[in-house]
Amino acid sequence: MDVLSERVWSVMTSLSKHFLGYLALFASALLPCHTVKAQSATIEVTTEKGSTPVYEPGDVMQVQVRVVNDTNLYCFYRQADGQVFRIFPNRYASNPRVSGGLQLQIPDSSMGFRFRFSTPLSLEAVRCYSSPSNLLQRLPEQIAALELSPLPGTSLADIENYLTNNPGEGFSSASVVIAVSGR
Repeated sequence: MDVLSERVWSVMTSLSKHFLGYLALFASALLPCHTVKAQSATIEVTTEKGSTPVYEPGDVMQVQVRVVNDTNLYCFYRQADGQVFRIFPNRYASNPRVSGGLQLQIPDSSMGFRFRFSTPLSLEAVRCYSSPSNLLQRLPEQIAALELSPLPGTSLADIENYLTNNPGEGFSSASVVIAVSGR
């Protein structure tokens, strides 16, 4: 995210629980869905609570991703403290190739991790990319090699810039912003 987006993100996380659902909808505009170089795989990212989810601290989330056509899928998670992780593919599901029309759940029952929220009054996000090519080849090696670990000094905007500014086939992307209320 650019500096303005980071500031907006920071201000929104300090607001009350009553407005978090609306804030998640607004924040999703900061992470718009788009296609670069006309790629055919349409992608949708939601959670089991829909496209503008609100969770409580302690809740567990499952991301749901659907693509129209067979494609390679890459998903990144931004937690409340700004750290970004690659969550798919990962050590439990190492093949980025997914079948069109099916819904992928991250994590599914075979994956050894869970998303459990701990920071009240915060916003988190998941951004996924689909492409016919291996998008990890466009990322710096120190970032591409890590999965389910913090990507040092990397934001979702950095990932987007690496993918957009390096040559290769096009990609589609979609995001879901997750609001965590206070108790």
